[in-house]
Amino acid sequence: MAACGLTNCKKELTQPIYGSQTASTFYKNTDQLSQALTAAYYSLRKGGEADNYGEYSLHFLLKDASTDDAEVGGGGTFPEWYSIQAFAVSSTNVVMTLNWEERYNSIYQCNLVIANAPEVPGDTALIGRMVNEAKFIRALDYYELATWYGDVPLILAPQAPADVFVTRTPQSKVLAQIEQDLKDASHLPLKSQYAATDNGRVTGGAALSLLGKLYMFQSRFTDAAQVLGTVVNSGEYHLVTDYGSLFTEANNNGPESVFEVQYTEDAAGLQNGGTQVVEWFASRITGAPYGYGFHCPTADLHNAFDPDDPRITYTFYQTGDRFKGDAFTQDCGPSTSTTGYHDRKMFIPAADRTSVEWDLGYNFHYLRYADVLLMYAEALNENGASAQALPYLEQVRNRARHSNPLDPKRDIQVFIPATNPATSLPPVNTTDQVTLRNVLWKERRLELGDEGWRRDDLIRQKRYGQVMRAYAVTHGTGNYKGAAFNDNRDYLEPVPQDEINRNSKLTQNPGY
Repeated sequence: MAACGLTNCKKELTQPIYGSQTASTFYKNTDQLSQALTAAYYSLRKGGEADNYGEYSLHFLLKDASTDDAEVGGGGTFPEWYSIQAFAVSSTNVVMTLNWEERYNSIYQCNLVIANAPEVPGDTALIGRMVNEAKFIRALDYYELATWYGDVPLILAPQAPADVFVTRTPQSKVLAQIEQDLKDASHLPLKSQYAATDNGRVTGGAALSLLGKLYMFQSRFTDAAQVLGTVVNSGEYHLVTDYGSLFTEANNNGPESVFEVQYTEDAAGLQNGGTQVVEWFASRITGAPYGYGFHCPTADLHNAFDPDDPRITYTFYQTGDRFKGDAFTQDCGPSTSTTGYHDRKMFIPAADRTSVEWDLGYNFHYLRYADVLLMYAEALNENGASAQALPYLEQVRNRARHSNPLDPKRDIQVFIPATNPATSLPPVNTTDQVTLRNVLWKERRLELGDEGWRRDDLIRQKRYGQVMRAYAVTHGTGNYKGAAFNDNRDYLEPVPQDEINRNSKLTQNPGY
């Protein structure tokens, strides 16, 4: 009986486990490769424990609340976010650990596609396209890692956890790999060459735009002007007529969209396809179907606008405002907002929702055309072609001055910019390089306010510490946000201690 039992056990152990897949059994056709690519796309929007923080809350909160454009808010919840805002973050901060883990999870998904594609039979053009899509996503992840942590492990093939004992790669080499991945991805189809069913796929224009952002980060202005000019002259994108219409579900994947992370509203509220970011940032009003009040735009950002700039309407809402369909007015007082404002861009009024508040179909606009235009204008100015830069700046300002100062989604709006298309936001005519540089830096802040790019801009402009220390002096008392900014430490975040504990080859950034 014992012998028989052992024989049967051995036989059982040698049988395949049906329903499971490995790399050796899975990548057999283009459909399966496409499924793997879908997992890479999905990793951009959810991964690990992201649901606990609202997915792209990380991008906005980390890159805005660590600047003069936003504060965390949220009534004191999640102190780990507050420590990042105060430049008192430790290497055990759970948010920075999550940020690292999610990026490398996404890179792993991309590496699976890239590594297994050569063995997949079928349409070689389709396979090559999928590889380049994965390279874009990998480049995006490494761009975020390198701009956060500096030197990071450069992993270009799928590796089991036990094999990932690698040192940090110099940031310059990581940036070089990003550049190569984006050059490969630039051969992807243009936006107009995709079918409507492919909305959200990476395009050649998206790859060139992110490559331009990489070059701007490196102060490679000649290279930036070349690739960004290609995007601008492609005819693939144009600014929407009204600035406010950008930040609506109806404008997902619109003509100004260069790359968006896709979300689909689910009326059943199953949290399968929608975003939670809207609820994380919405006003914290007791009894209202809204949110937690994180990501509060600052008064400093509000004061940077001319008072007749319609973009104020779509960047802020404040106490006394009422959105259509609501029976209450908004409260942005001290109990709900640390700044007196909440984020209008990342907000969907209740009247526009067909789903529960935790599963909304609002895409994350990672790259939009106005960003490309302003980077292109800046690159031209830095190259000494200031006069050539002015028309691209004017496109952005002209759209702003003709936008509706009245939010059509509000039936009470406390502050209404006193706009006049004939006099508001007059065209900029200076061709002095320094003066125009400062104008363009300010315009980026206004146009892209609270969209997650302020930190990157301040770092590449080499004035992060200067701006944050000035913010502390002007807008706070005592050890206010920015007062503790250390130029030798705070341009980078700490490498998560959990990662160092798992991989003894990793080293820590200075000052942590």
